Amino acid sequence: MKIEVAPYKGWARALHISNGDVELVVTLQVGPRILRYAHIGGPNLLKEIPEQMGTGGEDKWVMRGGHRLWASPEDPAYTYYADNQPTEHGIEGNQAWIRSAMDPRSGLSYEMRITLQPTGSGVRVEHVVANQGGKTFNLAPWALTVFATGGTAIIPLPAFAPHPGDDATHAADFAPQMTLALWPYFRFSDIRFAFGDHSIRVKQDPNASGPTKIGAALPTGWVAYHLNETLFVKRFTFDPKATYPDGGCNFETYTDADVLELETLAGIRQVEPGQSASHVETWSLHRNISLPGDEAATDKLIAPLVAQTLHP
Repeated sequence: MKIEVAPYKGWARALHISNGDVELVVTLQVGPRILRYAHIGGPNLLKEIPEQMGTGGEDKWVMRGGHRLWASPEDPAYTYYADNQPTEHGIEGNQAWIRSAMDPRSGLSYEMRITLQPTGSGVRVEHVVANQGGKTFNLAPWALTVFATGGTAIIPLPAFAPHPGDDATHAADFAPQMTLALWPYFRFSDIRFAFGDHSIRVKQDPNASGPTKIGAALPTGWVAYHLNETLFVKRFTFDPKATYPDGGCNFETYTDADVLELETLAGIRQVEPGQSASHVETWSLHRNISLPGDEAATDKLIAPLVAQTLHP
């Protein structure tokens, strides 16, 4: 395991984390943002906006790309924190933590605790939103991964079950098993979406005319992104007793002509001054993966890769 501070794409200081199989790069002069997660020498599935690399000090929020942390529900008063200032960081064994400066408007600060496994691609990312101000918030940590163009997101659906008919012993099957949230700029006719029996696929289209977004209460607890024969798997939790943002979403995806985002959310909780809320994702990365067109074949391919990914 190697964790060191070194330059990265115009920044003099970034945290480089590597175990010889994969590497992560986290900005220290802005952020925190994870801007690279890739096999050593391999392509980066995370989006990097070239003209925004190596910059900082802006007075407004800047996309930049990579993986970031926000607070939900989305609110201009605190969500679009201009995370353009230097961060604090520390290293404890094989874990690195990176913490933003406090947002003077809200009193919130944002921290990522990144643990890379000694071998392989497994990563645990804990996201912590801390209330350092004097106001109480009802919020949820919101983890957003921004992917490069041209790939396909895979969102698994719960297993199909037939209508129970008059069988009262299966009365629970009369209830819905998943909630889908649609944003005002979503259309069912959008060809970027393919709604199948086992999954929803979302294609990132560099020629798209506008953005689109959906969300879900996703009990399956994983999503994936496929690009350049590489598959990124993200796992997260679903608590049926929790109250999630945006009509009950623990997962959301957004895409436009430039990016595709896979976003996960914790349940909303009351965070008093001096308290914090956290949310964990686990990641894995898999090479030489050709995505089948057939859903059953895709299920058979991806299932063991999900199982290999650390449990959150």
